[in-house]
Amino acid sequence: MAQCSEISLMLGPFEDGELEPHEMQEVARHLALCADCEQLLEEYRAIGRELRDLASQAPLPASEEFAMAVDARLQKLRLSWRERFALVFDGWNGQLGAAFGSMVVAASAAILTVFLMTPLTRTYFNSNRQAPTASLAQGEIKAGEQRQQLASAETPAAVSTPGNSQTIISRLESNIPSVALWSAPQDGTTVIWLPDQTGR
Repeated sequence: MAQCSEISLMLGPFEDGELEPHEMQEVARHLALCADCEQLLEEYRAIGRELRDLASQAPLPASEEFAMAVDARLQKLRLSWRERFALVFDGWNGQLGAAFGSMVVAASAAILTVFLMTPLTRTYFNSNRQAPTASLAQGEIKAGEQRQQLASAETPAAVSTPGNSQTIISRLESNIPSVALWSAPQDGTTVIWLPDQTGR
């Protein structure tokens, strides 16, 4: 009888052809020997036929009272647009809330950086200060022009005292505010003056 309880569980899948081949053979052998299981299989087959026949028939029309009751319940379930909008965002809260919050923080940081750094960078790049390497390069380019200007100046740029090897520089002139050049061709002396540009 224990075998009948196991086989009875396999009768539905046997009828539908869902068992493995060796299980199909086992159930078929048992059905050939057991009249109770054969009777149970016939009942399953009769239920299946009835269900197929009912499915092929046209459905019965619903009563007016039933249709009105269903419609009334549906009207109670209708939500206003505000409630539907809130439900959408409640659904996003668990899934997209963290990602949306992270995107808002990142965008805010980027915008803040742009607004804070733009005036500072304009001030830095538009200032009259030039990088020392650029100043030196410009000074070297215009050194010849400055020598000519100093040599043709009406007042002497340097005065040397007789008997003293020291020369006193009275003025330095330059078209470049960061570099001044003085040259004395008679004794081969050249002075390049770089003023303190650190702002101290």
